[in-house]
Amino acid sequence: LRAFMQKNRVPGGGPNAHELTRQLKNIAAARILLGIWGDRRVCTRQTRIAAGIDFWIDRNPKQDGLWQPEMQLAPEYFEALGVHRVPIYFPALVKLQANPRAMDVFCWLVYRMRSVTFPVKIPYAALHPVFGGTIKLLKHFKVEFRKAIMAAHEFYPEARVELKDDYFMMYRSRPLITVDVPSRRA
Repeated sequence: LRAFMQKNRVPGGGPNAHELTRQLKNIAAARILLGIWGDRRVCTRQTRIAAGIDFWIDRNPKQDGLWQPEMQLAPEYFEALGVHRVPIYFPALVKLQANPRAMDVFCWLVYRMRSVTFPVKIPYAALHPVFGGTIKLLKHFKVEFRKAIMAAHEFYPEARVELKDDYFMMYRSRPLITVDVPSRRA
C-alpha cells in the first residue's frame, strides 16, 4: 500500500493513510447491484466487490512483511470486470482527488465513450440524480456539472462532448486507453 501511494505521489502518512484504509474497509463492506445487458436479456445481480480483504500499512517501508496484502474479488464482480473492464488513467484520478464529482465524471466518460457510435443527447435532468449528490436545484447542478466535465476533459481531451443549455452531447471519440482484450476461450 505504501509503495502504491508513493508511486502515485500520494503522501502516505496521517490523514491520507487513514482515508485510504477507510476506503478499503468501505470496498470490503460494499454491496452493489450489477446491471447486465445482453442481446436478448437484461438482468441484475446483487453482489459484493470483495469476498475477502487483508490490507495494512507497513510501518517501516524498508522492511518486508511476512504476509502479502490481498483482496479476493467476489466471483460475480470478477466476472463482470472481465467482460466490461475499462482501463482508467490513474494519474488523472490522483490529480482530480480534491474534486470527487470530476473524478466520477472522468470515470463515467472513459467508460461511456467507448460505446458511443452515434451522437448521444443526455438531458441534465437525467444526469442530476447520478452526479448531483446534495445539489437540490437543477440550475445549480448544471453549473457544477459543467465545472466537473471541464476538469475531467482536461485528462481526456479526445472525448468529443458538447455542453448545451438543457442537455449534454457525446460524439464518437477515440478511447482514452486502447487495450487488446484477450478472447475468452475455454
